Amino acid sequence: ANLSRVGGRPQGCDSAFRSAEMAGSTTAAAPASGAMSAGLRGFIDELPEACRRELAQMHDRFKYTEDQLEAFMCNHGNKFTQELLPAFEKHLDEEQKKLLASAATPMNSGSGASKAAKAAKRKSLAVPSALGAALGLSVAPAAA
Repeated sequence: ANLSRVGGRPQGCDSAFRSAEMAGSTTAAAPASGAMSAGLRGFIDELPEACRRELAQMHDRFKYTEDQLEAFMCNHGNKFTQELLPAFEKHLDEEQKKLLASAATPMNSGSGASKAAKAAKRKSLAVPSALGAALGLSVAPAAA
């Protein structure tokens, strides 16, 4: 697909995918998890055999989406060529490493002891009752 640039900004980056989707079945169902979508398959089928084979192997490894390939193309001249295969593979590998690193980092890394320390610190920052009284604040008795 030959995609044009208008004012230095990629225009119609997704046109190759959309035309491939339109050429596909009119009753296209959502692809199974890990399966290549009809739009992605249609786009890849228009490429030379060597590109098709390598992109299919990369899809098996990385499970990339139309959006990932489209974004890569928009950032690399809007035309996918065999020369871009190593760069695309490197891009996918880096994205996968980032994803794995973020999945390995626990969302809530605080242990029970640190939670208790944080709660104690919050309590120590409370306004003293004498100051609260001076400001006209009523201080509720502490729960036992």
